[in-house]
Amino acid sequence: MNTRGVTLVEVLVVLGLLFLLTTFGSVASFFYFRTQYVYHVAETIANELRLVQVASLTQSDDASHGIKIFESTLTRFTGSSYAGRDTSKDVQTTFPVSVTVSGSQEVVIPAGQYGPAATSLTTITNNGIVIDISLTTYGVLTITNRTVGY
Repeated sequence: MNTRGVTLVEVLVVLGLLFLLTTFGSVASFFYFRTQYVYHVAETIANELRLVQVASLTQSDDASHGIKIFESTLTRFTGSSYAGRDTSKDVQTTFPVSVTVSGSQEVVIPAGQYGPAATSLTTITNNGIVIDISLTTYGVLTITNRTVGY
């Protein structure tokens, strides 16, 4: 007996396998993208710190420069502190995901210097992903990734 086509059971098995693969793929990609968003926030903070280092070292505007980190934004400013800054020169950056910030939330580098007066350590956290961003008085910038288990 020669039959053509597929049975209903075969179609249902293939659809079930496709459903399982799609489910596992979407869950895996969700965790991957969430992790990448947090890494992007860390890289954004590091890049802004590098810009502050260059502006301070070249004595741009003959003033100190710094950053202030909030949960969903970062402000690069000119002045000796965030409170005493020149607001007309602020540069605002928005993060793709909100993070919890602890440690040094404000980093100021004096004019003519390449690092802050004291070593700063900023920790950002989001859903078990912890990233430490350190800037020494010598201007050495370090990013350390840590994962906290659930």
